[in-house]
Amino acid sequence: MNSKQLTAFVTAMLLAGGVMAATEIPAAWNTNPWTSGAVFDTFTALPDWATGAELIDGLATAPESPARFWNKLEGFTQGKQLYFLTEGIGQDYTNGGFTQLDPIYVDMLVKFTPMATEDSVPEASDYILRTYVNKDKNLVVQVENGETKTDTSEIDPEHYYRLTIVLSGDQYKVTLDNTITVTVNAKENPPTTLKKVAFVGEGVIDDLYVSHGDPNRNPSYDSTAAAITGASDATTPEANAIGNWMQNNVAAGTQLTANDSEKVVNGFLTDTPVTSDDLVVNLVLGDFSYDAEEKAVYGVVKLDINGTAKNGKINGKIQLMGAANYADAEAGKWTAVDGAKTLTQAEFEEGECIVAFDVGDTDFLFFKPVIVAE
Repeated sequence: MNSKQLTAFVTAMLLAGGVMAATEIPAAWNTNPWTSGAVFDTFTALPDWATGAELIDGLATAPESPARFWNKLEGFTQGKQLYFLTEGIGQDYTNGGFTQLDPIYVDMLVKFTPMATEDSVPEASDYILRTYVNKDKNLVVQVENGETKTDTSEIDPEHYYRLTIVLSGDQYKVTLDNTITVTVNAKENPPTTLKKVAFVGEGVIDDLYVSHGDPNRNPSYDSTAAAITGASDATTPEANAIGNWMQNNVAAGTQLTANDSEKVVNGFLTDTPVTSDDLVVNLVLGDFSYDAEEKAVYGVVKLDINGTAKNGKINGKIQLMGAANYADAEAGKWTAVDGAKTLTQAEFEEGECIVAFDVGDTDFLFFKPVIVAE
C-alpha cells in the first residue's frame, strides 16, 4: 500500500501530512512511535521549513478555544505566531503511521482567511485530507477522490479557532473549538502514513502539535513526574496510557509488582485508583433484549467496583461476547461479537449505562459484556 500525504487547507492552508518542526516534548504526552519525537511548536523561532513565512507577535494567553494540556504545565509560555502568505510550506516526515486504534492528531490555533473564490483553492494531489474556509465563510473538508463536506456555520476571520484533525484508519475528523465537527470517510484502500504537514495560501497558526497523543486528554498528566518503568518505551498506546495513568492513580506508598498487573489493568480500564486492596469488578448485562429484525442487542450494562456503583467514565471499551448455547456459556466458551463495542469512555450513572449493540447475523443465544482496551 502506498503511503500518502495529508493535505489540509486552512484559509488556504494545506496541511499535508507530516511533522513540522520542533521542540521535543515529554514522553508522557505521547504514545509510540513518537514517545520523544512528536512536534510541539510555539514558534519562538522561525522553523527551517517555513520559507517565506514570518513570525508575528503572539498572544499573551491562549484564546478561549478549548485549552490543551500544555497550557496547564508550569512554565508554559506563548511564543510568536506563524503568519504565512505562500504557495506552500511544510516538512516531510518519515515516521507517521496511523491506524484506527492508534490515530494521529494534528492540532493548532488558527486564524482563517477565507478563499476569495472557490477557484482560488490551490490544486493538490496525493493528499489524505485538506480543509479550508470558502468565500461564504464555511469550513470545507475534502478527501482526495472521496468525500467533500461543508459545514454551514459561519467562520469568523478574526477569531482564533482550535483546529484538530484526527486521522484514524478509514475515517477522519476535523473539529473547531469542540463545537464544529466534520467527519469524512477515507477513500477506498486508504493510506496509512502521514508524510507531510503543509500550509498554502494565507493564514496565522500557533501552538502546532502533531502526535499520537490526544491533545484533549485529561490535563492532570504530569510530565515531570517520576517515570514509570517501561512507560516511555511502551510498545502499544494502551501500555503507555496505563503507565501515565498510574502516575496519578496509584496510592502513595503502594508497592506494585508484576503479580499486580491484573489489578493495574482493571484499575485503568475502570478508571479506579489502585490501592493495596484487590479490585473486584462486577460487570453484567441486565434488562436486555435481542431484536432479530434489527439484529441488535439492547440493554443496560451494570458496573460496580468493590461493591460500589460506578459513576462516570471508564478508560476501556465495552465488548459484547456471545455463546451459542448454555453449555458453552457455562464452560466459558465466549466469542467476541464483531463490531459490538461501545465508544471509549462510556459514562455510567449510579452504576448503569444504556447500550445498543449491532450484532448483525449471529447464531449466539447468550450474551455478556466485558471491558477491553481496544
